[in-house]
Amino acid sequence: MEKVFDSTYDLALAWYYTGDKRYAHKADQVLRTWFLDPATKMNPNLNHAQFIPCKYDGRAIGIIDFSQSYTSVVDAIAILGTGAPGWTRNDRTAMASWNSAFLGWLKDSAFGKEEGAAANNHGTFYDMQLAALAYATGDTALARRTVLDARAKRIDPQIASDGSQPQELARTRSWHYSTFDLVAYTRLAAIGRHVGVNLWTYQGSDGQGLSKAVDYLLPAATGAAAWSHPELEFYRYAASDVVHAAADAGDARAKAAVPKLEAPPGGDLWALRPAAEQLDSIAG
Repeated sequence: MEKVFDSTYDLALAWYYTGDKRYAHKADQVLRTWFLDPATKMNPNLNHAQFIPCKYDGRAIGIIDFSQSYTSVVDAIAILGTGAPGWTRNDRTAMASWNSAFLGWLKDSAFGKEEGAAANNHGTFYDMQLAALAYATGDTALARRTVLDARAKRIDPQIASDGSQPQELARTRSWHYSTFDLVAYTRLAAIGRHVGVNLWTYQGSDGQGLSKAVDYLLPAATGAAAWSHPELEFYRYAASDVVHAAADAGDARAKAAVPKLEAPPGGDLWALRPAAEQLDSIAG
């Protein structure tokens, strides 16, 4: 699934930057096969995500496996919608209908409500997915409300006054999950720009905020200090995109750190992408 989603994103960007229609046509084919063709399309729900044979038909936590990648598909659709050859008005309409149906499931299903109530990165990614789909389908009121609610609902309880994320630090992959949660936040903040909300400037009653959370990562991200929390497989470059995002949002410490960042495999592609990505992986 993740490879399929990433391929539509990469192909759409390849068409956008090169103008080569072959990339657009392949992206069109992938999207139609996965979402639009009656013989092969996915149903607009995650009722059976993270199922375990003979134990669970599906679990709410499967939503994050989808949401961490699907916003790249939403970006790809927007890129193709700027005039990609072969991506027709009918395709755009059908894709919008699929997204609207999925948004309804995400809001109203028992799994969706359970994941939305999660207090860690699962909840952050849920909000990011909800806001992205709402904005993409024209429900700007829901998108704006979701971003606004994230201040007291997510940032206040999830980020400490020193910028640490205690629930993510408690994990055996604390560096990965600290950057992972911030990828969702930076994408949520990017959606906020489109609906008149600057999530980067928000500060909770204890001074907590997104810039402070990114700043907490800077010593390890720049190699100035070791990461002092549990981490089974430390990749310094995992923080690069969120540091870039904070720098672009006006964080002076993050801006000063950018030249000291470690480039991920394949090079630093921040300038070419529309949003932050998770640059490391815990996939086996």
